[in-house]
Amino acid sequence: MTWAFITGGIAGLGVYVLVRMFIRPRANVLSTIARIDAGRGGYMSGATTSAAGERRLGGVDRARETLGRRLEAEANARGWAFGKLRSDLAVMNRPFAAMLATKVFFALGALIFIPVVLFLFSAHIVWEVSALLAVGSIVGGQTGAHIGRRLPAPWLRALIVVVGLVAAIKLMVD
Repeated sequence: MTWAFITGGIAGLGVYVLVRMFIRPRANVLSTIARIDAGRGGYMSGATTSAAGERRLGGVDRARETLGRRLEAEANARGWAFGKLRSDLAVMNRPFAAMLATKVFFALGALIFIPVVLFLFSAHIVWEVSALLAVGSIVGGQTGAHIGRRLPAPWLRALIVVVGLVAAIKLMVD
């Protein structure tokens, strides 16, 4: 009986997410102001300036700037205002894009670094299987990204939700 409730809840959540993906959000005043601010101001990081006056970024700074700009553009396109957060960052004279990129880098670092360290010290590693998993992940990620760019965005979102629901149901059944 409990599994029926959980499965029904997950299926209902999946249907809700599918419906929300196909409904385009309306831009509000705060998201419009955020787009104007993003167009006016630029992202400034700790770049070094050469003698010719051009900015040069290191590898991590370049990646952070690129990721920050992409995340900010995506947030603006979706109509996510972050009004209070943007005003707090403006008072501290900190760029919104840098904050978004830093949060993503810290989250990825925690999701990758902590499990690797724990696994290295607590388990026997089968390196052959690990190498096969790494190669398969890289090839699958590149192939998925290549195919994903060709699909229309609503279809890709729907596919991701359906695959996630099928995986969740399979995990509950097994």
